[in-house]
Amino acid sequence: TWELAKMTVDEAHRGRGYGDLLLRAAIGYVRDRGGAAIELVSNTRLESAIRLYRRHGFSEVALAAHGETYARADIRMRLLLGVI
Repeated sequence: TWELAKMTVDEAHRGRGYGDLLLRAAIGYVRDRGGAAIELVSNTRLESAIRLYRRHGFSEVALAAHGETYARADIRMRLLLGVI
């Protein structure tokens, strides 16, 4: 399982599809290296980010029992890549 952390697009460049391109590249990178899954933590206030992750197949999973690494995280998401 790989972790996606701190992905962002500068405000001046948002809405141009760069988030999709970055996420596709990250997924491809992990898949090419035999990764089985990608996980991330985020905050549900970041609605556009959560929509982006869901569009790419990420689904919500339980937060870690002992708290997350990032204090502001209130959602954990996972994308299962499967075996190719």
